[in-house]
Amino acid sequence: MEYRLLEEKELAFSFVEAHFEDVAGATFSLQGKEQFISNLKGLEDLRFYGAFSPSLEGLLIYEEKTNQILFLYGEEESLFDLLKKDLQAARIGKVNALVTKQQFSLFEGLHFVLTEKEVQEENVQYRKLEYYIDQDALGKSVRVIVDHPYGSFHPHYPDVLLPCNYGYIEDNLWEERDLQNAYVYGVDEPIETFEGIVIGILYRKEDSHSWWIVADKMPDDKQDVIDTIGPLEQYYDTRIIWKP
Repeated sequence: MEYRLLEEKELAFSFVEAHFEDVAGATFSLQGKEQFISNLKGLEDLRFYGAFSPSLEGLLIYEEKTNQILFLYGEEESLFDLLKKDLQAARIGKVNALVTKQQFSLFEGLHFVLTEKEVQEENVQYRKLEYYIDQDALGKSVRVIVDHPYGSFHPHYPDVLLPCNYGYIEDNLWEERDLQNAYVYGVDEPIETFEGIVIGILYRKEDSHSWWIVADKMPDDKQDVIDTIGPLEQYYDTRIIWKP
């Protein structure tokens, strides 16, 4: 099986039409199916990942603007791995999916987590899921280059003093990746570099990037970590996943 980006849009749309019922089941009416495919064709920032043997056997459609998987059928795990690699290189820390009940177990098997029980769009019930791409970094040893030291003024909010050192990861765990932001926890003085482990990963609801939290060990009190970085995240709706 060959997995690669698909340039032939019409081939992708024909595949969607042929396998739409396999994905959506009886959720959509014929009119709903036609509307979905019409809307899909009207989007400009789509990325198509195909599985070939030698004909097209599987397809993943990803929309860059919304950072969302719009369609997935056939060779799902391998196609999702291909997308993950590209998102990691672009320093995108999570990806979203709106799925019908028909596909919920599939995405759950890919380790997506439920963020909202039900979302209704055009009389169709969806479940909103997220996958945290950076979760493989939890527990990894990293080196942080500090470019905003403890006690200095926040680069964007000049009335806020930084309650921790923060900067970026020196050696990315994934090749060809942009700089990864990182907070250093547990050092209450200005430093230039820090070596530790990734104890948590912070995500902002309206942002696809992530902030790694690095310390010399997993703290006993996670709430103290939250309180420490709280002044830097007070303007955002955030979620943290922790090292097991």
